[in-house]
Amino acid sequence: GTTTGLVITHNPNNIGGAASFISNSVGDLYIRNSADNEDIKFWADDGSGLAEYFRLDGGDGEVVFSRAVQIDSTVTVGVNDTGYDVKFFGDTASKYLLWDASADK
Repeated sequence: GTTTGLVITHNPNNIGGAASFISNSVGDLYIRNSADNEDIKFWADDGSGLAEYFRLDGGDGEVVFSRAVQIDSTVTVGVNDTGYDVKFFGDTASKYLLWDASADK
């Protein structure tokens, strides 16, 4: 187009070191993979080399987090009165806490 709504830049002199940016200032920003059963993967260097942090798994229809996730706000699963079962796994083999939506406990 003729607008500058989407800009991809690289700044080798960014504060804190070189950085690259994808910036959008007009409308929604879509990241799309149209290949059948393929993924969108997010990688970063963890100090020991490149590692996957999470991916949008097109084959299984899941979001897969490969690293710890820190959530600093409320987590909502489902919509009021149409929730889902939720499993919380701990560090003990084969043990988990289950919230069973059908039993409401």
